[in-house]
Amino acid sequence: MKNIGRYDIETYNVTVNGITETRKKILYYNNNNEDFFVERYYGIIRDGYEQTEIIFKNLRWFDIKTNIVGKSFYISDRGTPPIPYVYFTIADIDSIQRETSTKLKVIDTTNNPIALVFETEFDCNQAYSLIILLLDDPNADTNNVTVDSSGPIIHFNSNFYNVDVLDNNFQTGTFSSDATTSLILNINTHSFTGTLPISKGDIRTHLVKGVTDNRDISINMMDNDITINAGSITGTEVSNISTTGLFFIKFEISDLVKNKTVFTVLANLT
Repeated sequence: MKNIGRYDIETYNVTVNGITETRKKILYYNNNNEDFFVERYYGIIRDGYEQTEIIFKNLRWFDIKTNIVGKSFYISDRGTPPIPYVYFTIADIDSIQRETSTKLKVIDTTNNPIALVFETEFDCNQAYSLIILLLDDPNADTNNVTVDSSGPIIHFNSNFYNVDVLDNNFQTGTFSSDATTSLILNINTHSFTGTLPISKGDIRTHLVKGVTDNRDISINMMDNDITINAGSITGTEVSNISTTGLFFIKFEISDLVKNKTVFTVLANLT
């Protein structure tokens, strides 16, 4: 049969005599996206239309609830008592994608794509991080998860190519971005065991020990998370450290919720 258009199924709530009921409506679009009509959904689709995706709208991040720890979760309405909209089996989920600042799309092996549209960008970000957590950690339970408002923590090695890493009090040690505001590297080219130029890759693999987060299981530092400015923190951006002088190495890294950590290391190459 010829495809004459596409349709979406939307779930919504109505209050009847003080009781909240969950209903569905179907939204039809023709191929050029000009004609459009809506009807109540009784499980019958007009001939010639193909489904785009199932849509659940006006969600908040805390509408995501663990069903069976490590196996499944569901999206709930906010009625009294709450009623699940849809269940997801973790093993069946192929991917979770950001579509827009407020929309996620879940792709699994048992359903057509399911769109989750949130009330705010904040809710969408929290939900994205939470669903990834449920997929990555078999012991994760939404009952134990609170709002994530903390950025990642960058952990540093105690030395960089045999150069001591110093804090603002010129003390040596193993430091992290949550415990000090900046670090100092006094690099003498005569005793430096690395090679010039010093690249972002050198900094990432030999200065940074790792990155942790209070919710995300894994965060990797990439070269594009690092910028190097010569002379001052607002000086000319350079791709590496190749000559003597003062350099400001800035790390900017975000978690899935988009909480950002910014940290600066002062490198003095003599």
